[in-house]
Amino acid sequence: MLPSKKPIDELETGPVKRTGTSSAAKSGAVTVVGPDGVPLAPVAGNTFSGLNKGDVLSLDFVWTDHERRPYNEYLVDVKVEDAASGKTLFRDGAMPLDFNLIQKATGVTIDGDLNDWQDAYPIHLRYKTQNASGYHDPDNIEATAYAKWEDDGLLLALTVGDNIHKQSENAANLWKNDSVQISLDPLNNREAPYGPDDVEWGFGLTDTGTLLTNIFSSSLPNPNGDISGKTPFAAVRDEKTKRTFYELKIPSAYVGHLQPSIGGHIGLNVAVNDADLQNGRDDFIQWTKGTADSKNTSLYDSFIFIDDVPPAAPDETAPSLRIVAPESVTLLAESGVDSALLRLDGTEVASPHEVSPLSLMPGEHRLEAEAADRAGNRSSTSATLTVTFGWEDLPALLKYAYEQGWIDGHDILQSLLAKVNGEEPNIRPLLQEIQALSGKKLSEEFASKLQELLSLLQP
Repeated sequence: MLPSKKPIDELETGPVKRTGTSSAAKSGAVTVVGPDGVPLAPVAGNTFSGLNKGDVLSLDFVWTDHERRPYNEYLVDVKVEDAASGKTLFRDGAMPLDFNLIQKATGVTIDGDLNDWQDAYPIHLRYKTQNASGYHDPDNIEATAYAKWEDDGLLLALTVGDNIHKQSENAANLWKNDSVQISLDPLNNREAPYGPDDVEWGFGLTDTGTLLTNIFSSSLPNPNGDISGKTPFAAVRDEKTKRTFYELKIPSAYVGHLQPSIGGHIGLNVAVNDADLQNGRDDFIQWTKGTADSKNTSLYDSFIFIDDVPPAAPDETAPSLRIVAPESVTLLAESGVDSALLRLDGTEVASPHEVSPLSLMPGEHRLEAEAADRAGNRSSTSATLTVTFGWEDLPALLKYAYEQGWIDGHDILQSLLAKVNGEEPNIRPLLQEIQALSGKKLSEEFASKLQELLSLLQP
C-alpha cells in the first residue's frame, strides 16, 4: 500500500500499488482486509487485466478503520488472485500501513526507550524492493522508523531487527557495519547529487557500547565529520529479541535549512546497514533509493510536519446523580449535565423542592431523578421519602400553622394546644373545635388537612 499523507482518523482511501513481474500478461483481482478484519470496498473496482512485466497497477480502496493504535501500527491483508487459475499471485497477510508524516514531539527523552513514541507515524523497511540483496529476510535485517519534530530540530527513532549485531568500525566508517544513515533534503527541492541544503548523518552502536555519530555529507557552514557525543543520541541492543533501538536528534543548529513548522515539507530517507561476521557491509535496506546506493534526493518521499492531536475519547460516562433530603429534596448532578428531571410521586417538581409541613401526608413517597449530558449519556436514580406523624408532633404543627397565619388568634392557638398537651390523645373535642372554626378562625385548607391527619391517629 502506498504511504498515507493523512493521520489515520482522516484517512479516506488506501491505495494499493503493484508492479507486474511476469513475462506473461496477467488478469485478476485485488482484495484488501483492514486492520479490524473488515474487507475494504474498492473505490472503482478491484480487477485488472493485461498487466505486463513492469506495468504498474494502482487501485484505491475505501478506508473504514479509524481506531488509533499504539505506534500507529495498522496491518492489512492484501491478496492478488489470478483470474484464469484462481491461484494466489501475491499475498501479504500483515502488510503495515506507512505514513509520510512527522509528528510534533512532546515529552520525548533521548534514551533508547521508545515508549514515548507511541503517537508517531511509522515507515517500514521490510520489502525486497528496499533491500540491496533483493530478498526479504526479517531475521537478518528489517526495521521500522519514526520521525518527530521540535522547533529546533528533527528527532528519529528506529527499531531494527537483526540476528547479529556487529559494529567495530570508527565513526567515519560506521556505514560498513551495523548502523543507521539518515539523509535530509530540508528544502525538499529534490536534487541529484546532494545539493547545498542536503545532509547525510550516520549513527552506530559499537560492540563495546560506544555511540558513534558522523556527518558524511554537509555543506558549509554546517559541520562535517565525527561529532560523536555532541548531539543527542542513544542506542540499546536487546539480544533476547535480536533488536537494536536507535533514538536521536538532528539539531537545526547543525543543519542550516532545517526549520520544522506545521504544514512544512522535507525530503527524508532512512537506511539501515548490516554486517554479520565478515568485514565490511554485506547488506542494507532503505526506505527509498538514494542514500546507501547513491546520493539522490529526487528519489526521496516528501514528509509533512504535523501536530496531530488525537480526538478526545468519546464521553461514555453517565452523569452522577444524588438525591438530598429531607428538609428539601434536591437533585445534585455533576457539571456537564445538559438536562435533569426530578419527580415526586410521579409529578415533576423543581430542584430544590421544599418539603414543608403538610406538603406531604404521612407514608412513603417515591422520588425519581433522570439526567442526560451533552454526549447523550443518561442516568437515573430513585429514593423513598418516608413521612411520619404522631400525637407528639401536633404542638409543633399547630405553632407552625399559627406562624403561617392559618390560625387566626393566639387565643385560638392556646385553646387547640390545651386539647393536645395531655398525655392521652383527646382527639374528639379537638376535631369538634376544628370543624367549628374551619373557614372562620382556621383556614379551610389547613382545617381539612389537620382533620385528615387526626383521623390517622385515631385508634
